[in-house]
Amino acid sequence: MRDRYELTAERLRELLDYDTMTGTFWWKPRQPRNGDWRHKIFNTRYAGKRAGCPDVHGYIQIMVDRRNYKAHRLAWLWVHGAVPADKEIDHRDRNPANNAIRNLRLATRQQRACNTGARKPGHPKGCHWPQRDRKWTKGELAAGRVTIAQLQRERCSDPTPTRPTPGATWPSHEPRALS
Repeated sequence: MRDRYELTAERLRELLDYDTMTGTFWWKPRQPRNGDWRHKIFNTRYAGKRAGCPDVHGYIQIMVDRRNYKAHRLAWLWVHGAVPADKEIDHRDRNPANNAIRNLRLATRQQRACNTGARKPGHPKGCHWPQRDRKWTKGELAAGRVTIAQLQRERCSDPTPTRPTPGATWPSHEPRALS
């Protein structure tokens, strides 16, 4: 018996059609199995209609074999097969509802994190607003973590954080005179 939690590309193609240009999934009509009448109900209600609905974050979800899947993962499975364990699927244009295959790419978690916008409108990417200083400050990343010693106390004229070259010395972290 097939494990219902492991979806294969063959099972996916049996249940859904995928339009690679628009990134939409469509339900296929179901075939009767051993005199079962439930396929008639499914075909009346769903066959030929768009599959899935958006979740609270804007990603399209589709329930297949009693389990929810994100449409971008299903699109990747449909075209390329299984996603490697160390990779994730990234939307190039940052639109979670755009599941066209040309908009999807394999990326590491760090690469996906770089493909994000500002957390809030009007906030420069890579900067934070400490209440004590009352000005934009950029944080330097080292191995994915921000440490106190790596914070520079200067205004954020460039919203992208800079990375020091290996062996470089850090500037003094003493308060500077306001200009």
